Amino acid sequence: MPKKSIKFLGLDFAGKTSIITAIKEKFGYIEKVKELKPTRYIEREEFQFLNLEIISHDFGGQVQYRDDYLKYPHRYLANTDLLFYLIDCQDPERYGESLDYFDKVMEYFKEQRENIPIMVLLHKFDPEIKENRELNKRALVFKQNLLKYKEFQIYFFETSIYDIKSIMDAFSTGLSFLFENIEMLYSYFEDISKRYNILFISLIDSTGITVGEYYSALRLIDKLKIYNLYLEVLKKVKMENKEKYEFSDILSNGKRFSGVIEVLNLSNFDFFLLILIEEEKENLEKTISALDAIEAEKDKMEVIISQILT
Repeated sequence: MPKKSIKFLGLDFAGKTSIITAIKEKFGYIEKVKELKPTRYIEREEFQFLNLEIISHDFGGQVQYRDDYLKYPHRYLANTDLLFYLIDCQDPERYGESLDYFDKVMEYFKEQRENIPIMVLLHKFDPEIKENRELNKRALVFKQNLLKYKEFQIYFFETSIYDIKSIMDAFSTGLSFLFENIEMLYSYFEDISKRYNILFISLIDSTGITVGEYYSALRLIDKLKIYNLYLEVLKKVKMENKEKYEFSDILSNGKRFSGVIEVLNLSNFDFFLLILIEEEKENLEKTISALDAIEAEKDKMEVIISQILT
């Protein structure tokens, strides 16, 4: 099985271990996060994502450890396939220190000419302060400081442990760069969404990591509601050992939608397929027909997954 190395870097108290804990647990992790102690040196874990063995490295951010990483970068930063860099958005006094550390880490990758994908997580962007003008202004300034790295693939995310979707979006996007053909699935989902008027479609692996998804024009509040609903339904599917679970709910605009989450086995891997379609009050048969038509798409889905894994 091919191996890929992903690394989480940032200053101490940036929230690296908290994010890794949230990714692993997904449910009821807040109390565990509160009990976490600062990481000493580097903590290494392994997990499987599709046909890859992922080796995750959580780099302690205390200054003595950072000095060591930068003194011997070939020892610590070599063979990196994906980098997550975290900054604590609620600690503006350390922005300069964090930017300096990021610059020094990037010096190594520039020297090695390694154009790895880099996910910059503006962390602790908590829901209750997300609209704060000063916070957003500081985040924008930090992003602008990284524009000089035009030769690198740098992507920005606003994350919070109080918004598990924000974390899973950043993590899933990062992992998608480890597969050359992943865009095929995104394009396919966009195509069938337009054909069947799908509000949201997502393929999630058995560990809860999104493999591919597509949203129609939904408000942020609805995206968050849908993801939380997915987590609730997923619990029921697992607890009740069901292969399929149907449900319905209402969007913020008052329109009702039908949803289904189904367990699929594609290319010998287990997945959860989540589909939401807006209900047509005057023609519910049309909604049912659309869901039935999507059932026939599974063979095409398996072909695409097979191509992604080769």
